[in-house]
Amino acid sequence: MRGLIKISLLIAVAVLLIGCSKSPSDGTNYSDGGPEVAPDSSPAIKDRLALEAGLKKIVYHVGPVDIPRGLKSEDMLEKPLIMTFQTDEPVWLVGFSPRVVDANGSKLPSELLHSAIMSNLHEENPLCSDAGGGNPFAAATSMLTEIELPQGYGYPILSTDPLEARVVLQNGSSESYVDVYFELTMLVKPMSEMTKLKDVKPMLIEIDPCTHEAADVAPGKFVEFNATYEVPDDANLIVAHGLLESYGSTVELVARDEATPFWSADANLDEEHRIVSLEGDPFEDSQGVFFKEGDAITMDISYDNSSDEWLDGVTAAAMVYLAVQE
Repeated sequence: MRGLIKISLLIAVAVLLIGCSKSPSDGTNYSDGGPEVAPDSSPAIKDRLALEAGLKKIVYHVGPVDIPRGLKSEDMLEKPLIMTFQTDEPVWLVGFSPRVVDANGSKLPSELLHSAIMSNLHEENPLCSDAGGGNPFAAATSMLTEIELPQGYGYPILSTDPLEARVVLQNGSSESYVDVYFELTMLVKPMSEMTKLKDVKPMLIEIDPCTHEAADVAPGKFVEFNATYEVPDDANLIVAHGLLESYGSTVELVARDEATPFWSADANLDEEHRIVSLEGDPFEDSQGVFFKEGDAITMDISYDNSSDEWLDGVTAAAMVYLAVQE
């Protein structure tokens, strides 16, 4: 990072309307002199844009920051990159796609991302109402999981809502990177009298929802992390995805006091035990799993640390989206 960790913030917003066609060089940048970035949209977002008229793609960038080789996530966990932003108009969030890119918009290794949490500061976290840090509505780890809500559902965001991105990067490779950005592409539908979607409430289930504190795993240990909370409203859980990292093993969600999880996903790891994907992730069901107000939901996540070193600051969480019963 040119000697020290250099952190600066850039907001680049690219809005593509249906029917418009723009190449990466046509991106709109509202930053103060930063590089222009408008990378290709993901296949999932392109498909959704083609299927449903009236959608917009909004791209936000957090950065740039230089990432030296050997940077550990715990070095940034206490001082994450933080960016606050707002949408230009009231919108329904119907999907999002995370990436890690350079100043030209080219994709960088996903392993550079430890975690990213996007929160609405105007909402209370239903799992920690006294925290004052807002309610997380999107999250990502190095798996860079894309999320699309089922047709007809959306998370409402007002133009007056202050949004916050908290991003932690890392670099276990032997190569240093310059001008790294975390990129969040939000797929939204503008609110209007003609646009009435079913309201979705996000809930980030984690060990400590008040501080988003990460966990540690001792060398050679298999560890299970559990967290149980009450669902705040009558709702159907329609989407969920796991947030695990290297040496992650499984993620499960259990409804009420049932013996069998309604969703379970096993991690696929590469030869270096880095997580590549979760089988069956994300969980998606347009009908959903029904919860009454006050019903318990339990997250079970396991890590199998076969190395001889501590795993410091690992993420163990699940992001769920609840369709509230009217």
